Amino acid sequence: MSRVMLAPYTPGASRRLLVRLAAASGRVVTYDALLHAIYADAPEGGPENALGVLRVLVTKWRRRLPAGAIINQHGVGYRLAPEAVPEWARREADDCHVMLARSPADARRFEEMRAG
Repeated sequence: MSRVMLAPYTPGASRRLLVRLAAASGRVVTYDALLHAIYADAPEGGPENALGVLRVLVTKWRRRLPAGAIINQHGVGYRLAPEAVPEWARREADDCHVMLARSPADARRFEEMRAG
């Protein structure tokens, strides 16, 4: 299966990345789970260079957040230090929890996603 070449990332991708990390409450989120957060609305899961795009977005957030806020678990994914989560990202992550708690099946899927 070949991937569709798209713009480097869709509008809101950077924000979705940080909210996804915030929702994990300091746990490592796999590269695949982060790519899903960035490209959930894209056909074929994003462009061929999706992992490179993820790294660019993480670099941009590292420049804006306190030093050491985003930690790379090499070969696995990234985690965001809980104390470094901006309040807006914490609120959006909490909103996701509330919305998904309405359906047990959706809540279970969300928890699986959070576990990375």
